[in-house]
Amino acid sequence: MKRLNKTIFTTGLTGLSLLAAGCGGGGGEGETGPVVSVPSVPDSVKEQINEAKEKVTENVDKAKEAVAEGAEKAKAVVAEGVAKAKEAIDKIELPKLPEVDGFKGEFTKLVGSATEAFESVKDGASADAAAAKLKELSGKLEPIKAALSKIPDTAKELVAKYIGANAEYLKESAAKLLGDKSLSEKVKPAIDELMAKIAELTKK
Repeated sequence: MKRLNKTIFTTGLTGLSLLAAGCGGGGGEGETGPVVSVPSVPDSVKEQINEAKEKVTENVDKAKEAVAEGAEKAKAVVAEGVAKAKEAIDKIELPKLPEVDGFKGEFTKLVGSATEAFESVKDGASADAAAAKLKELSGKLEPIKAALSKIPDTAKELVAKYIGANAEYLKESAAKLLGDKSLSEKVKPAIDELMAKIAELTKK
């Protein structure tokens, strides 16, 4: 449909330009045969044609601006959501315990790898690669869950909040990717699996 619209705009502008120029002339023989006489276009009609041509060009430019503005707005919304989620993570001060430090190191590394996988998606091939990476990360949550079980009960509530904040961060980071239907269908199942397993970390 986009290609068809572009063709219609291009053809329309070319036709308007030719009419506005008043192309044509007297009869006679051309290089390839008889030339059909085309009557000249009155100045008043030329003016109307030029106005129509300008209107089409103006509408095309406005459409392009709207699409660009929409993309930028969407990008800004995602960036704002990611920033807020990151801020929420930074505000959580986990207790300085060996068990907590070990868990945090592995979990933070996993979240970073998942974010990189989201950002790596540019086309179908990279979407498939990202989906494979996310499935791999889902498998790494089992040892992280085991490490979590060793954390003292007094620290588990705070650690659970930390996990929840990171889950929100991942959701915000994946928002732009999931908004692209052609790419989303390739990675959404892997994202859903990862998010479900992260949610299980806080279940008793």
